[in-house]
Amino acid sequence: MTARMTINGAILSGGESRRMGHDKALLYLDGKTLLQHVLDALSAATDDQVIVSGHEAHQLPHVNRIADIVPKCGPAGGILTALTWSSSDWTVILSCDTPKVKSSTIQALIERSQISTKDAVILSHDGHLMPLIGIYHTRCATAFQSAINDQEYRVQTILKLLEYDVHLLDDESSNEVLNINRLEDINTFYNES
Repeated sequence: MTARMTINGAILSGGESRRMGHDKALLYLDGKTLLQHVLDALSAATDDQVIVSGHEAHQLPHVNRIADIVPKCGPAGGILTALTWSSSDWTVILSCDTPKVKSSTIQALIERSQISTKDAVILSHDGHLMPLIGIYHTRCATAFQSAINDQEYRVQTILKLLEYDVHLLDDESSNEVLNINRLEDINTFYNES
């Protein structure tokens, strides 16, 4: 029986929350911040975690927080930062605005990565790729760095440089991919979850 390799996890929470109007990572839902919800799920499935954010308010106890190594590049810069930080071959990447993602879904991504020969395993639901709910091999850092050097910051476009597997999320778990970008999304969130 082979032991599971070390898996690290990163939460991207360094965005400006322009659509929200204020810091969405610190928005409370069911008594916890969105950031804490995602960290709880990530901690249950990974060995070490980091919060990728330059915002001091995103510092949580017992978790490293690091700023983007290339600022103002959006999630692409956050993924590059996480992959550069990670000491493991594979790193789970999650955005801070998906508070209902479950550790079992994260574990399914990890399990798929252990048998994959591809660069990443990306969650998909209803025909849509969710690149901010995925697991990336450290070798992906080269593609993200190259794209950023070319001023290409769209993760969906950078994915075209990678070979990746897709993990399909079933309809019963669809609330896991609901994200909160605007205050009015809270009502949708409660109606859908």
